Amino acid sequence: MELGKDDYIIESTLNGEFYAYLKNNSVCFAYGESADEACENLANIAEDYINDVYNGTYMVEEFV
Repeated sequence: MELGKDDYIIESTLNGEFYAYLKNNSVCFAYGESADEACENLANIAEDYINDVYNGTYMVEEFV
């Protein structure tokens, strides 16, 4: 999944790693040793999450 720069926020942690999360869905977040790695991990997690919602693992009503 490709994320646009307006889709997520990246912050640095106290231990020097990076934390990325989607602006519109706090369930999707990821860490990485670099900002690029955190963003790549976030894209993978977001794709997995969307697939899980689509396949019925999660019900959309749980998050509304």
